[in-house]
Amino acid sequence: MVVRRSSSMLSALFCLWIVVPLATSLSFNLSFLDPASRSGIELQGNATWNSTDGIQLTNDTIIYNVGRAVYREPLLLWDPRTKAMADFTTHFSFIIRHSSNASLSGDGLAFFMAPYPSPLLLDSSGGPLGIFKRGSLNSTVPTVAVEFDTYQNEWDPDDHHVGIDANSIVSQKVASWNGSLKTGRLANAWVTYDAITRNLSIFLTYADNPVFAGTDSVLHTIIDLRDHLPANVTVGFSAATGQVTETHAVLSWSFSSSLQPKSIPPPTAPTASDAAKSKSKTGLIVGLVIGAGALMAMAGLLLFVLWRRRKSRGRNSADREEDMNFDQTTDDDFMGNRGPKRPVELMEKDPRKELLVEWVWELYGRRTILEAADARLNGDFDETQMECLMVVGLWCAHPDSNLRPSIRQAINALNLETPLPELPPKMPVPMYCTLWSDVSQSLHASSLATTTSITAKSAQTGSSSMSPSSSHLLKSPKTEAVIST
Repeated sequence: MVVRRSSSMLSALFCLWIVVPLATSLSFNLSFLDPASRSGIELQGNATWNSTDGIQLTNDTIIYNVGRAVYREPLLLWDPRTKAMADFTTHFSFIIRHSSNASLSGDGLAFFMAPYPSPLLLDSSGGPLGIFKRGSLNSTVPTVAVEFDTYQNEWDPDDHHVGIDANSIVSQKVASWNGSLKTGRLANAWVTYDAITRNLSIFLTYADNPVFAGTDSVLHTIIDLRDHLPANVTVGFSAATGQVTETHAVLSWSFSSSLQPKSIPPPTAPTASDAAKSKSKTGLIVGLVIGAGALMAMAGLLLFVLWRRRKSRGRNSADREEDMNFDQTTDDDFMGNRGPKRPVELMEKDPRKELLVEWVWELYGRRTILEAADARLNGDFDETQMECLMVVGLWCAHPDSNLRPSIRQAINALNLETPLPELPPKMPVPMYCTLWSDVSQSLHASSLATTTSITAKSAQTGSSSMSPSSSHLLKSPKTEAVIST
């Protein structure tokens, strides 16, 4: 019964683990002309608050100037447990204004994402736009950015372009803007990301009161952000000047993301279709551990049936001597064979795999537990998550019920919020011999007590009321066996 409860608890545990979601969205809408919207923003470098420009990242009076504005809270870009990515849409209005006293100005403004938290980079003025280091085209810090570039460096196509940067100041995709980006007019930009298609798109307009339709993007590219960024990222703006100056200001900013947790499908029968195999991968993992619990329940039931049969056979014996020696014989058989007969017949080429829990526990002791993963997965799984799942499964199937985890402990371990338990390298052996010995001793004591009581009563009455023939009948082996029974 304990094993059955363990199996039920294990099934409930995995159901709870599957449906536990993470905090998955970030949403805000800020107007930087309103002082009440400033609390959620962190200014870095030379960025300042301005009553007419909102956030003034740089001004036109300082060369080699860097200013940044970032949102204080992190964005969960993708779920490290399920690998699911977030969709997001961000809209911001900005102004780039070059100095009226100079023929050249630069260098530009960028919307960027980088690991959280993201401190200001030293020596990042000019062409790197405050998000990359000068002197190197590639970044040592994972960064994805959308740049509005106003100065032609040696790696740029011209001095008016929109680009998508991924860990490099050299744009992965670029589109020249038909006109000037630094006229001082109010620009509205949208950056969208579709987690299913991996499409990153940029929309830009200088129209008055624009309405976003989601069509006619200025630039787009297919990019898997998980390959370039960690799960938690900083989002914000950065601008820089070099030998020439320029004013960069952000007046408003809205952001909305949605990360839908992946549901884990139930185990399905394998088919020849690759699509069906892909859908059943997660189900196979869960089925592996739940199947182990069910196997233990069946083994326990068979042991109980065998015990009942042997007990019944001992009661129905007509021979008193066999009855008196039953316990000793049973103990000898148990000790000699190291326990009762296995409840299942071992077959196949590798018989260890028939007893799934023992086999997985043996691999755990050899530190090769990942070998128990279903071959149909073809190694396409996260090793940390797979190891966690199997160790927690062994923990839940521990032969000693007092050492099994609670539902909360198991869920915390599955979510990688607590360290995994240190299980013994070999699977502990259930102490069935203690139970059998107690039952045997009880039967033995009961049998002796019955025989002694009846014999004592016979002795008291035999001398006065029994005839010699009756006394002889009491001492008969057959009669004595019946009475003791």
